[in-house]
Amino acid sequence: MYQFEIRKDCIKEVRISILKKVILGSLIILGFLSYKYFKDPNIYVLLLATTTMVGAIIWGYYKAVERQMLLYDSYVLTIDSQTIKREQYDTPDIIIKTADISRIIKNRDGSFSIKGNSPATTLEVPSQLEEYERFENVLSGIKPISKKTGIQFEDLVIILFLGSFVTVLISNDKIIIAACAAIVVIGWSYSVFKNQQNQNIDSKSKSNWWIGIIFIIYFIKSVYEKLSGL
Repeated sequence: MYQFEIRKDCIKEVRISILKKVILGSLIILGFLSYKYFKDPNIYVLLLATTTMVGAIIWGYYKAVERQMLLYDSYVLTIDSQTIKREQYDTPDIIIKTADISRIIKNRDGSFSIKGNSPATTLEVPSQLEEYERFENVLSGIKPISKKTGIQFEDLVIILFLGSFVTVLISNDKIIIAACAAIVVIGWSYSVFKNQQNQNIDSKSKSNWWIGIIFIIYFIKSVYEKLSGL
């Protein structure tokens, strides 16, 4: 039997990873603020919205880092002759029989995706493991490891989503705006749904599903106002 935990000195990597997500989210919010400002310029509203956004981002960033380190401190991955089991605070245990493993993928960031015999059964293993090379050797003894290289399907989906979002803000063609808005709404809604089904995400993070709903409502309202004004 093998047991693996997360390295205690990984906080710098955690901060960088979360910062990338925060920057992406901030750009999306900034796009909304810019659109609203240039449509109906009001410097006081802009300053208030920007100040609120910056404060929320800073607070959210530090809370996210604190939360992630709490999860990592409780992370235990156990591998025996029959199963792979992941235990983590506030997160459902994931158990996959080694005989049911369909694929093991090494991602570009060094993390691993261990896929079971159904799409819903996937164990995500972060790259911050102790004894990383030993863990990889153990995995390769269970099933050959494939590596992600080049542009993947999920990369194209992200590009399509961001491109559609930007197009909604800058286009003045009703058909194009409606089509791109539909892509954004469907993509975001699907993402919220999949996150709720994902056993690799802790309960606290899942409880913030309402933020995604608010984004969808606000986005639809903004698109409707823009289409009405064209």
